[in-house]
Amino acid sequence: MGYIAYNLFFYLLLAPTLFLIFILINIMFKKKLSNHEKVPPVKNSSLNITAPLPTPPSDTTKTNTIIATGTKLKGDITLEGDIQIYGVVIGDIAVTEGTIRLMRSGHIEGNLTAPHITVDGRIDGVCVAEHLEVLENGRLNGIVKGTNFSIKKGGVFIGQSEITDEPVVFPKSKIKPAEIVNQKIATAEKVTAEVNEGSK
Repeated sequence: MGYIAYNLFFYLLLAPTLFLIFILINIMFKKKLSNHEKVPPVKNSSLNITAPLPTPPSDTTKTNTIIATGTKLKGDITLEGDIQIYGVVIGDIAVTEGTIRLMRSGHIEGNLTAPHITVDGRIDGVCVAEHLEVLENGRLNGIVKGTNFSIKKGGVFIGQSEITDEPVVFPKSKIKPAEIVNQKIATAEKVTAEVNEGSK
């Protein structure tokens, strides 16, 4: 008797219900597809729309150099544009048009020359800048020469400051941007060796 009741239940109630659900789902998806098919195709019009071509970098575009955390660089750096230092630099840095930003994890042992210098790490050396700012985590040991010098609460300055009313003059650099010929992954030791050879 149980077998007959099961078959009756399946054939009379469950099978038609499943069939109706299948048909409803099929109809819903067909409607969505048919709505997309009714969109008229785009015709060629007299308007000629073109996307602007990307402009190549010009000489007035500033470059941004980053020395990453864990990088130790020995040697002098001269550049146009901005530089952000998260690693360690042992040597002088001269920026003709831009900003030197020493980040919290950064450390510099050397002399810095730039229109703007922001210190949030540690510097041991002479800083020459129009605007020099020591931030909350910054520590500057050395001499400061320039027109504007500020220290935020928590920042440390140990040394001498020579503040003048005359603007600091930075010579225009004749540096041309380097071209990437073959990009390779280099270790910090190899970069240090190449910088040391180039500064001799």
